Amino acid sequence: MKFYALALMGGLCIFPAACVAARNTLETIPARRHKVHVSPLVWKTLGMLQRRGKTLHNFSADLLLTTSHPRTGETDENTGRVWYMKRGKIIRFAIHFDKLIVDGSVAQAHARHDIVFDGRWLVDRDARAKIFRKTELVPPGKVYNPLKLGQGPVPVPIGQNRNKVLHDFQVTVAALPKGKRGRGALAGPNLAPSHTVCLRLVPKIRNVYRFKRLDVFINTKLQLPVEVVRTGVDGSTSTAALTHPKINRGVPNIFSMKTPSGSSGWTVQIQPWRGRR
Repeated sequence: MKFYALALMGGLCIFPAACVAARNTLETIPARRHKVHVSPLVWKTLGMLQRRGKTLHNFSADLLLTTSHPRTGETDENTGRVWYMKRGKIIRFAIHFDKLIVDGSVAQAHARHDIVFDGRWLVDRDARAKIFRKTELVPPGKVYNPLKLGQGPVPVPIGQNRNKVLHDFQVTVAALPKGKRGRGALAGPNLAPSHTVCLRLVPKIRNVYRFKRLDVFINTKLQLPVEVVRTGVDGSTSTAALTHPKINRGVPNIFSMKTPSGSSGWTVQIQPWRGRR
């Protein structure tokens, strides 16, 4: 659940075969001293996302996280809200889940599940189960980018060098699904065909990433991914859909990392940065 929740942050949904490869004129473009065949639209869109990293200071949005489990046939939906903030090179984000729906039935009306990253520590806080997990992702004095492909748990190419993305991934433009599906961004104006591009990222080297492919739906007006569909190596799919985004309007101070006291009845697990040992 943690990885699926984090995978939404670029932008940050279950649509099997949601993106069908579209035909585009290919041209040869240099990428990290290599030549790759990439459509002009891919090159332009990746460049837009690279530049967006400098202008995106904060945002908040409603969140729908949908996960399918092929072995059990179940589908889980988590609803909530996400906040993102960048100051200098430090990126912080927080996710609050307020409802869990399993196969159409409300399993938890008030999930009270939070995931918070303060630039160094990642906290997974489940108030209902009273479980608090805190993991140090980077040592003191170092910068950790959770959006960086290959480094962080949030694999979305915002603010990343497009040459590097093309070096590591086969990137193609994919067609948008027809009709309205689900209750996320595809059912609303965020993914209107007139200003939406879907990029499909497939790792060039197997076993490096924990996913088979990513379908990233980008709103070109917002210059921001508003939906990310992740297909796992086991065939599972998870979709993070953002709606009602508010960009560069400021975010509240919701990045609390306070550890529950020993007498609070919480189970507390703290994992320092493993590289320190």
